[in-house]
Amino acid sequence: MWFVESRDTTEIKLINKSTKSTTIKQNIPGLEIIGGGSVEIWKFAGIKKGTYQMHFYYKQPNQDGIRRMKNIKIIIN
Repeated sequence: MWFVESRDTTEIKLINKSTKSTTIKQNIPGLEIIGGGSVEIWKFAGIKKGTYQMHFYYKQPNQDGIRRMKNIKIIIN
């Protein structure tokens, strides 16, 4: 599961976050297959012009330790 480590909420607003299964043909809301593959979709809106960094990390909810990190540069014109 991906998490946002840091985000300036005055400049970038999280609009929506959803998860879609990649292991079944139908995506049924509320259905979760433990250990199954999925895609997370994050939707943000830029509020103020500028260049910002967002830091995400991936870890299992029931385990300690970060498995992956992603840093994303966002430019709002």
